[in-house]
Amino acid sequence: MITFNGILKYGAFPLAAIVRDILLLGTEAMSTPIEIEFAVNLNKKAPKKPEFSLLQIRPIVEGNEESDITIEDAMKDRAFVYSHQVMGNGKINTIHDIIYLKTDKFNPAYTAEMAAELDKLNAPMVLNQVDYALIVAGRLGSCDPWLGIPVSWSQISRAQVIVETGLPNFQVEPSQGTHFFQNLTSLGNIYMTVNPSYNDGLCDFSALDQLPLVQEKEFFRHVHTELPLEIRVNGFRSEGVIAPGVIQEKKEEVEALSATDYE
Repeated sequence: MITFNGILKYGAFPLAAIVRDILLLGTEAMSTPIEIEFAVNLNKKAPKKPEFSLLQIRPIVEGNEESDITIEDAMKDRAFVYSHQVMGNGKINTIHDIIYLKTDKFNPAYTAEMAAELDKLNAPMVLNQVDYALIVAGRLGSCDPWLGIPVSWSQISRAQVIVETGLPNFQVEPSQGTHFFQNLTSLGNIYMTVNPSYNDGLCDFSALDQLPLVQEKEFFRHVHTELPLEIRVNGFRSEGVIAPGVIQEKKEEVEALSATDYE
C-alpha cells in the first residue's frame, strides 16, 4: 500500500500546503473551481531542495449536470444518431448542419488527408459563427493516425456535437484523452460513441445522405436541415440522440401518439 505518509503525515515535503495554496489562488484567479496536474521531484541532491512543478491548471466548468433530460421514444424512432455512451448533459436546438464521414471512402491510411479536409470544412463555419454536428470514425484527435483522424482542436472548433462511430472493418476504443474531454466540457459540447456493427447504438448514414447537400469533398459531406436538429443527452442514463426537428404542432401530435402506443 502506497500511503505517502512521509509527505502527507510527517511533513517531509509540504505537498498538501502547496496544492492547497495553488487551488485557492487558481480558484480566485479564474472565478471558478479548478483542477491541476503537477509533478514533484524529491530526489534532488544537496544542497538542492525538492522541487514542485505545476504542469497544467484548468477550470472545472459547471453546466446542466443537474437537469434530467427527457428523450422520448418518438425521438429515438426518427433519430439519425442514438447512443448509449455519451458525455455531457443537456439539449441543443440551434444546430442545422451535420458534417459526416463518407463510410465508403474511409481508409485509415488517409486520416491525415481527412484532418486537412475537416480543417477546410470548419473554416467557413468559424467565419460565419455556425455550429455543427460532426460524425467521424475511430478516435478523433488521436496521435496515432491508424486509430482515427489526427485533428487539432482548431480544425474542428465549431463542432458542438461530436459522434465517434465504429465501422465493420474499423474497430477502435473510443477517445479517452483528458485534454480532449477538457475542451469538450469547458465549451459545453456533447460527445457520443456508437458502434452499429455490434448493435451498440445507431448512426443512420442512409438517412443523412437524403438531407440537402451543402458541399461534398473526397471524405466528408456537409448537409443542412431547414428545421433545427433535436439534440439531447442524458448523462444520468448515458443516453443521447440526434433527431430531425419537427414543427411544434407535428411534434406534439407525434409525442401524443407515442404515449398512446406505450399505454
